[in-house]
Amino acid sequence: GVGLVELTDDTGPVIRVEGRLTENDPAKLRFGMDVELTMIPFTTDEEGNEIVTFAFQPV
Repeated sequence: GVGLVELTDDTGPVIRVEGRLTENDPAKLRFGMDVELTMIPFTTDEEGNEIVTFAFQPV
């Protein structure tokens, strides 16, 4: 799935980013839930090396 994630610091919201989610079952997702950044497999290059990308997963 894809989601809009609000990144914050001690003062509050800083920026919103659109990103991949590791969970794609709508029943397991809700607005305002905490997520954390993780790395997931994306593809492999012509030499067989794994290429990764970032995603957000529920905490």
